[in-house]
Amino acid sequence: MVFNSIIFLFYFMPIVIFSFTAVPLRFKRYILLCAGICFYAWSGLDNIKFILLLILVNYSGAILIKRYRKSYLLALFVGVNIMLLIYFKYFNYLIDNINDYLSLQIPLMEVLIPLGISFIIFHAVSFQVDSYKDEALFDVDIIDFSVYLLYFPKLIQGPIIMFKDFIPQLKKPNINLDKFTFGIERFIIGLAKKVILADTLLVTVNQAVQSMHTYGIDIYTYWFIAFAYFWVIYLDFSGYSDMALGLSDMLGFSFKENFHYPYTAISITDFWRRWHISLGAWFRTYVYIPLGGNRKGNVYLHLLIVFILTGMWHGAGIMYLLWGLLHGIFILIERFLMKHGLLEKIPSVFRWGYTMAVVMLGWLIFLFPRANKLIAFIKGMIGINTVSYIPFTITYYLSFKIIITILLTVFLSYITAVPLIRKTFRKYNENSLLFNIAKYTFLSALLIYSIMGVVSGNYSPFIYFQF
Repeated sequence: MVFNSIIFLFYFMPIVIFSFTAVPLRFKRYILLCAGICFYAWSGLDNIKFILLLILVNYSGAILIKRYRKSYLLALFVGVNIMLLIYFKYFNYLIDNINDYLSLQIPLMEVLIPLGISFIIFHAVSFQVDSYKDEALFDVDIIDFSVYLLYFPKLIQGPIIMFKDFIPQLKKPNINLDKFTFGIERFIIGLAKKVILADTLLVTVNQAVQSMHTYGIDIYTYWFIAFAYFWVIYLDFSGYSDMALGLSDMLGFSFKENFHYPYTAISITDFWRRWHISLGAWFRTYVYIPLGGNRKGNVYLHLLIVFILTGMWHGAGIMYLLWGLLHGIFILIERFLMKHGLLEKIPSVFRWGYTMAVVMLGWLIFLFPRANKLIAFIKGMIGINTVSYIPFTITYYLSFKIIITILLTVFLSYITAVPLIRKTFRKYNENSLLFNIAKYTFLSALLIYSIMGVVSGNYSPFIYFQF
């Protein structure tokens, strides 16, 4: 079940929200638990068997850790979680490569990768570490932990919510009309990002990629694909995060932002402060600081390890590892330049330019996860891989709808980042009746148009589901 589906929008979400708000406090967690089980079981019973087993293993481990207070027990159960992640995501990949390099014929296993495995495992690790550090946090029963792991808004695509931030709110959700209204607004905006903008661009990107393989495309279309996919990734993932956080607001929970205008970043370091913030916070809390952070040991090595693991977390394959290395190397270069007072001497516009270029190049790995296809695409971008006769040039793909979609995306992504614009919006939002009438009319139109897209079936799964 996905957020941009008829079953979720018209049945699941209304029933869960109504039930959750209607029942007394002591029953709310059971509503969330049932919702999480149903939401995850929708993708297959094998998935729910796996996550229920994961709950039993982790909760039993936490009991042992609390009783004996031994760090080796913590390491053991964190290791169990990480090994499960490695098994599901990398086992067949490793066997396949061993067969290729050593000319062996080790049979591959039929490994059904549970939906959202990377997010689920990271939440399980957060539970183990947070409850070990603070015994008060383990003052929960297996129902509370199950709700945390199965909390459906973040279950299969994040954002990653730390156990210490979730449990206190589960005890007493803050449900009020203002928060509920804001949650609806945010959910609509997230749905529109996905259905109206991301899916529209993705359809054209897929058509252009298919033409590239079948007929050949001109150099401008290569650049169009790269530019459009650059926005698809952002709109798709941030749209999901908006919906997840909006749902949480409706249910009375408040969690940290997962995106903060990442395409306004003026360095790769700045980009990772703004992009997938919850993932960066997880790695900083559970990997970077335990390694020594910037206080002891080699900070450059610590950062490199974090970004290698970030690449591996995104997918099995050397290309994802290279993606992590690409970002990690630029992080190291920037840190060296900052240490010597050189980075700030580079004009902001040039820093923004190279940052966006690195990010765009990196996203191409997600579109072409095989090295030969990625290299062929990059050759096309610089005019090496084009063909003599091209039946469909860039003008074929730049329809009026696509141009408007791109202009609207760029405008909204940058203009709303201006502090004065945000301040003015808040001022009129609080004080102007006419402004609010216009705002809710616009949101209603977005919702209707988005639902039309969902009902027509012109939508695609969220990109980050694969992780």
